[in-house]
Amino acid sequence: MPKIAIIILNWNQPQLTISTIESFLKIKHQNFSCQIVVVDNGSTDNSILKIKKFIHSLEIGNWKLEIIQNKENLGYSGGNNLGIKYALKNNFDYVLVANNDIRVNPNFLQILINEIKINPKQILAPKIYFEKGYEF
Repeated sequence: MPKIAIIILNWNQPQLTISTIESFLKIKHQNFSCQIVVVDNGSTDNSILKIKKFIHSLEIGNWKLEIIQNKENLGYSGGNNLGIKYALKNNFDYVLVANNDIRVNPNFLQILINEIKINPKQILAPKIYFEKGYEF
């Protein structure tokens, strides 16, 4: 069963990060396991406390959540690289880097897993919807 690490970078936006975590927790997964890794990029507000309080209030079933706290802001790539290093160190098969302002379809990871099984040597990216007429 493939293991997927979902990296979410946070900096002073706990509510956005919490909403993104809630979106991921709705994902239907039967033939793969997931772990959400929140990398706090040196937040100067109470982000860590709010995110930890939210995580501790959850009944998350077979989900695992990890928080990595940076002492300073390492920027977008530096913060995500810490999450990716965590995933590699813990033998995840796949890494998904997600911004903290996204919402996902509950079936999207299954669609990605199915595509990877067909063609394993690829990098996948979703279609991004901002608003009608602005799709990438």
